[in-house]
Amino acid sequence: MTGSTRPLTVEDRLLLQELIARYSLARDDRDIDSLLDLFAPDAEFERAGRVVRGREEIREFFLASMRRYDLTNHVTHTQVLDPLPLAPGEPVTVAGTVTGHAELVLDGSLHVAAYRYYDVYTPSDRRWLLRRRSLNFMYAMPVGELSSGFATTERVRWAGQEPQTADIPETLPTWRVPAATS
Repeated sequence: MTGSTRPLTVEDRLLLQELIARYSLARDDRDIDSLLDLFAPDAEFERAGRVVRGREEIREFFLASMRRYDLTNHVTHTQVLDPLPLAPGEPVTVAGTVTGHAELVLDGSLHVAAYRYYDVYTPSDRRWLLRRRSLNFMYAMPVGELSSGFATTERVRWAGQEPQTADIPETLPTWRVPAATS
């Protein structure tokens, strides 16, 4: 038997929108304490198969990232929310998909990126926190490579690294267009 879900209130939705806005601001401002305050104590952050767990590991992950980039500007576009099934007595959790883009200065070169976060949110003391966040790129590359690089599957091209296959959309089960029928 599957659990039921509780509809999200308008207040829940507004608080969740503010959570992701605060994340982008704290990330760009290099405000590590405010950034960590948005994560549950046992939260997970995943990128490219690497998962860091708990606020201390997440702190080290973001500090390394902040040292890597000279300047960042993360812009959130959309957030889609889906309450997850509840087992009796369990707190409400919500799955979210967040889209956005970023401008990042890496090794003196302007990079642009389009990303999706696949999130799980949990309530805590009249606010929401990130329980899990998975970062996936549609593209990330120097601005000068956009015209040639965007049309390939190797769209993750950080300065000083070999190009990598993008995370989305090709890996999504819906990406393949069905063959035409006669």
